[in-house]
Amino acid sequence: MEQQVQNEVRFFEKRMADLLVTPENNKIMATNPVAEFPAHKVLEMPLFEEDKDGNIIINFFHIDGERVTYKKEGDGKMSQINGKEVPFQQTRLASPIGDHKYNLPKGGGTYPFVAPLLNKYFMEGKKVDTVFLTEGAFKGWLSCQYDIPTFGLTSITHYKDGKTSKLHGSILRFLEKCHCKNLVILWDGDCQGISESDLISLNNLNKRPSGFYNAAVAIKGLILEINKYLPDDSKINIHHWSIRTNELDGEPKGIDDLLIQGKKNGTLDSIIRSMKTLQKRSNDFFNKIEITHNSSELKEFYRLDKAENFYIFHRDKIKSSNFFFFNDLFSWSDDDGGHVKLIQPGWAKDILWVGNQFFVKSEVPTSKGDQEMKLLQMDQSTLVKRLKREKFWTYLHHYLGFINIPSHWKYEQVIGQFYNRYFPFEHVPKPGTIDNTLIFVKHIFGEHTVNYKGKNIPMWEFGLDYVQLLLNEPTQPLPIQIFYSPENNTGKSTYGKWLRAIFGNNLVKISNKDLKGNFNAQYADKLIIWCEETLLEKKEQSEALKDMSTSEKVMLNTKNVSQYEVEFFGKFIFMTNNERMIYLNKHDLRYWIRRVPVLKNDDPDFLQKLEHEIPALIHILKDRKLVSDKESRMWFSPKVYLSKEFQNTVKVNEPTVVKELRVKLEDYFIDFSEDKLLIPMKDLMKYFMDGKQDASWVKEVVEKYLNIEPLKDKDGKSIQMRGYFWVWETSYDKTDNTPYPVKKRVGYNGRPLVFHRADFVAKEDEAIWVDGDIQGDMPGWVTEDKAAVGEGNL
Repeated sequence: MEQQVQNEVRFFEKRMADLLVTPENNKIMATNPVAEFPAHKVLEMPLFEEDKDGNIIINFFHIDGERVTYKKEGDGKMSQINGKEVPFQQTRLASPIGDHKYNLPKGGGTYPFVAPLLNKYFMEGKKVDTVFLTEGAFKGWLSCQYDIPTFGLTSITHYKDGKTSKLHGSILRFLEKCHCKNLVILWDGDCQGISESDLISLNNLNKRPSGFYNAAVAIKGLILEINKYLPDDSKINIHHWSIRTNELDGEPKGIDDLLIQGKKNGTLDSIIRSMKTLQKRSNDFFNKIEITHNSSELKEFYRLDKAENFYIFHRDKIKSSNFFFFNDLFSWSDDDGGHVKLIQPGWAKDILWVGNQFFVKSEVPTSKGDQEMKLLQMDQSTLVKRLKREKFWTYLHHYLGFINIPSHWKYEQVIGQFYNRYFPFEHVPKPGTIDNTLIFVKHIFGEHTVNYKGKNIPMWEFGLDYVQLLLNEPTQPLPIQIFYSPENNTGKSTYGKWLRAIFGNNLVKISNKDLKGNFNAQYADKLIIWCEETLLEKKEQSEALKDMSTSEKVMLNTKNVSQYEVEFFGKFIFMTNNERMIYLNKHDLRYWIRRVPVLKNDDPDFLQKLEHEIPALIHILKDRKLVSDKESRMWFSPKVYLSKEFQNTVKVNEPTVVKELRVKLEDYFIDFSEDKLLIPMKDLMKYFMDGKQDASWVKEVVEKYLNIEPLKDKDGKSIQMRGYFWVWETSYDKTDNTPYPVKKRVGYNGRPLVFHRADFVAKEDEAIWVDGDIQGDMPGWVTEDKAAVGEGNL
């Protein structure tokens, strides 16, 4: 741990050294609006600080030196009232989570980073011809160290004041007071690049470059609004620059990288001269485009003007793949010297022609507050009106029918002439760490060990097996998982959200009502069926659930649509705060029930941390050796996951007559100190029940709930015999007629059932206290499953 802290400290020190941050310049005379007596309202404050974990804390100030604050909501029902003003700070993580490097305060808004140079020029009213906007506080800071006035945006889209829909106030005030003539939007050198995940997932490849282009055009629009009110000689010109990363030594991406590299290789002065020269120069460090009056050159720079130009620029990545460009699907053809050809216009992307029906793919809002991708049936005449195309189907591929074939490694949307209803897997495996994921899995499944084939294996390893089987063997039936806890803040819901982040639209969140209804189209073709606040207390509901959990096919039943059969591989996962959650008996071995403990620490960003580790997790799970072997239809041996929670749930859900019979049998063994009770069915009904039950019902109670069998000979046949058992009978004192119980022997001649003491009298009920210490064995589940009732690990 000490070594880790030292490494993190070195991160802070190294980053500060690269950025030319010293104790002398890392300060600003600031007004602190949240300071309370006796603290000073005006004081010298740092811009960069180090927290206990070695992360860099970046403090934000308005252009006039006032510290930026925001109202942080309080806790509980009075959160809107008991909130308070706190400083706005951004955190640069010493150990990034995947690609995630920065944290911004939730609900804090966005602000540009203002370096002391900008504050100084503003307060002096100094005339500044050119000011820069770039993405990143560090970039803004280092540019200012070389006398290049630069605001650092926290994101390319964070240029606007959310309250006024204008440029941030600090930027506007600086432009006005310092009489700026030019504003340069300076993006990183990879702004033209496309996303690899968009290519794999068949998303629009223009999405990423369009983001940079649109942000620049939007900033231009806000400046042009200002120009309307300025005289001609005071209007602001707008420029778009990007670093020529691939043409420079070391391939510097951002302006901070470029300046640091320039200092090392002796080109720093040339870089600074170039930044102070707006005109284009040969052998320059930047791509420079003026966009004040026209954005067409900028559009061409991002290759957003034509699909053919876009493909040629990105040919090395797209290769022979089909690609989406502004929703239209294209491919490259080598015919006639080579060109791109339109396969399908954008509007047709979300329309399916299957059999004799049409479907529209759409994100549908749910009552749970999220969205789910669905196929909505729509008739031909409606589509003609919507699309204003008489023969719209000429752009559609016709499929004979639907199939439902899951795969996360060799996915095919179309197989033969059939359309796959299973959604593509969106993640790309990447090496990395999964520290947070392991913390979470250990919390959800427990760290207690299970003796499996002679080895003590922690339960969380079997939980990881479950997720791995979802990933690698999606058609394999698995136990029905139920996560129970009467307390809140246990992470149960986070488990569902985490699986949703992994498997996307192949997980669906439903309610009890959906399971009890007649229509199953919402979940019949899904990999994971997640239900919160579960309550399925009727036997027929539980039986239908068990049957479905091992079915290979189901009839997909949609309202007003003909039924058709689909392959079914759904895995049910239930969350509940109620111990009486589902009807089951001791023979229902398909339920993996786990009581989840309360979290030790509540990290509001924990789900985000888990999501960032997904590429590394699937990289590990793809080839990880399972700790369990296939031992049942549901893969796992029930001995692995059957726990005290399962036993408790069985007892809670038992019929009243079963509970009453258990109590009477327990009393019998304790009262009469017997190890075994032999009693025929008719006598059991007479002496241990009220005698009014139907014999077939009593037989079901005895066989299915109590697992009791008749006494049998060596050939397995029931034995006819004479015997006796004990009962209490009331007698009366001859003197004063006071009643008192008398032990009485009752004989029988019949075929007895066999009840064993150990099945009805718990060992702890027989333990006794001797000299302040307990003697006797505690129940085995206490040592086996301690984590089930203890605290979590987060």
